[in-house]
Amino acid sequence: MPELGDRGKAFIGVSLDTKAFTREWVRTAVLRAIERHDALLIVLADEISLYTRAPVLRDRTLIFGYQEARRKMLQRRDELRRFMASEIDRLTREDQARVELVGWNDFADAEYARVLRALWIGCVCSKDFRKDVDACAASHMWFERELLGSDLIVEMNRHYIVDEVSMCLRIAEAAGYSHEYYPGAQLPVLERLYAGVYGKDGLTVAELMGREPRRRFTALSAPVAGEH
Repeated sequence: MPELGDRGKAFIGVSLDTKAFTREWVRTAVLRAIERHDALLIVLADEISLYTRAPVLRDRTLIFGYQEARRKMLQRRDELRRFMASEIDRLTREDQARVELVGWNDFADAEYARVLRALWIGCVCSKDFRKDVDACAASHMWFERELLGSDLIVEMNRHYIVDEVSMCLRIAEAAGYSHEYYPGAQLPVLERLYAGVYGKDGLTVAELMGREPRRRFTALSAPVAGEH
């Protein structure tokens, strides 16, 4: 096994809305990441959730309910933070020191903004990238009330997806947390970006970040009941 300091850093992005982050999955993922890597970053996807929480449907009309949505988001974020902290507290003191729990805005800095701008430019320069972003947006109907025309839902999800891809690049490539764990498949558009599908249009991770990609994604299944 590689010595501490040679095993890279890992991260887990935690959605506020999905039920996939069970106690069993989180416990398994944290232990595996700590065993295999030098450091673990747990990122709560708090602020990004406002894309789908702030638009409120009333009488088949969208209104901007930002403050109430943010209040509920902060409440949910605090619940998740306490939950994650309780799992981190189960670790030894030495291992606890290698885990950091942060929110979306902790990495929403100038580098993140640069990547976000670059990806929107990429949406213009690469028709295939834009098409895949739109397909991803159409397939992820995260807006809870689907009575509204799908065009508005897709538009909202499009921004969500580009934001999420930007943050992934910021954390995995710029900050060096190159091993990602998640309880499911990654976004298809992100997988295709890393596979070099948009390279014919010049849109690659290397062109975006100025270095060859190093992110490694692991879809980690939840343990079977009774499994140790």
